[in-house]
Amino acid sequence: MGKHINDLVNISSIENGDKILIDREGKGYSANLNDILSPYSIDDIDTIRANSALGATSVQQGSLASVANSGSYNDLKDKPTIPSIDGLASEDYVNTKFDEVFQNVSNGKELIASAIADKGVYASGDETFQELSDKIGLIPVGPPGSTIIGYIDDENDIYISLTEVENGTYTLKLEDFNGILSDFDMIGEVEINDNSDSFKALLDCNVAPQTASKIGLYDTNGNLVGTIPLFNYKKKIDEKLYSFGLISDLHIQVEDTYDGQNDLRRAFNFFTEQGIDMTCCCGDIADTNTLQEYINFKAIKDQYPNMSFYACTGNHDCSGINGYNKEYWNTYVGTDKTFEFTHHGDHFLFV
Repeated sequence: MGKHINDLVNISSIENGDKILIDREGKGYSANLNDILSPYSIDDIDTIRANSALGATSVQQGSLASVANSGSYNDLKDKPTIPSIDGLASEDYVNTKFDEVFQNVSNGKELIASAIADKGVYASGDETFQELSDKIGLIPVGPPGSTIIGYIDDENDIYISLTEVENGTYTLKLEDFNGILSDFDMIGEVEINDNSDSFKALLDCNVAPQTASKIGLYDTNGNLVGTIPLFNYKKKIDEKLYSFGLISDLHIQVEDTYDGQNDLRRAFNFFTEQGIDMTCCCGDIADTNTLQEYINFKAIKDQYPNMSFYACTGNHDCSGINGYNKEYWNTYVGTDKTFEFTHHGDHFLFV
């Protein structure tokens, strides 16, 4: 803490205007007598000197631009020119126009899809333009004089155009390019009126004959009214849907050395290598319908836990004094005597 000047020097012999040298911790200060004869301590003098030096180097208020004091945009110099927004599109206007374009495109796709369907190929406005383009390439070109009057959709519903067909009763028949396939019965009859234009006659699990290319619509006089292509119903002959193994007459015996047991193992090994979906057996798992034969069969089947197995009974499975044994069959084969299931849209019946 500094001390007052009266405590540091004898001022009785100092006259006004003289200068004195004060040494404080190795720092020299020179001042007029009038300056030091004041109520400030030496620490106060240090602070005053420091503030005076800072003030000498600072920007003074008078030298600042007007905007520094006012903060007003109008006081800026060389301001940029901001263009007017008068006449420009508003956000609501842009959104409205965008919605209109989207709706127009959607409506256009619906019209294209409808036109494709009228040519016998099912199409939807939800499809992409590329998908619609591919559908156009599928439009059939029939023989001269033929009229396409409908299409088959993804649900196997037959749609018939009311603009092409008069009200009445008609018969649906499978055809190739030469006419009706005589080896196949008619698909069914359809009643066309102003309130309906579709007819459900194709089972989802059916496959059209490979020789068929279309469905013919015939009136009550047997005249061909028009045709419906089979594009969405007929599977390609080289298109593999799935695979399954089929075996029969295993005749498993009590002795495990019998060839039937070894044949079953070889069959299961082959099916596993082929990656089939399941194995179906047409009957005669057992030879004499004894419990041990079913136990032997299950011991082999259990070695292939990832293979689905379905079987119906044969005459050997119902032989003996007790005939068909439900407990044996349910426990060791794993199914009922008669049952059904669906696999990839195909319906299997075991009776």
